[in-house]
Amino acid sequence: MRETASFEQFFRKNYEHFFFFALRFLGSEEDSRDIVDDAMEYVWVNYQDSSVDNWFRYTISFIRNKCIDKLRHDMVRRRYADFYKYVEEHKEEMSFEEDDERITLIKEAIALLPERTRYVLTECYVNKKVQGDRQCLGYL
Repeated sequence: MRETASFEQFFRKNYEHFFFFALRFLGSEEDSRDIVDDAMEYVWVNYQDSSVDNWFRYTISFIRNKCIDKLRHDMVRRRYADFYKYVEEHKEEMSFEEDDERITLIKEAIALLPERTRYVLTECYVNKKVQGDRQCLGYL
């Protein structure tokens, strides 16, 4: 019971601060609330962990890292959307003679990607592995 009251006090005292901290990173209230809610859920589950000296600092670090992950994920999605749009707009201009050169360039670009991104891209678009009706972008 003592831990519940202590967590509740921590939650009430800091939630708004955490929310505005995330909002400065993301600019989206919905995304900020989602990340802060995830952070608070993590704190709730692990609040009795005695190895954490300062839950406030720990939670701020957790939120910062999740915001950075979200921004990176959004950047990858935007890049892919821009690339797809470019390919669709220039599809008519592309000739079959250029295909071999393009395939070589694409393989070289894929080889430069981080291992996990390369794996997901290969599984989704080369091996056509998609779970249910999920789009591959959900895995990046």
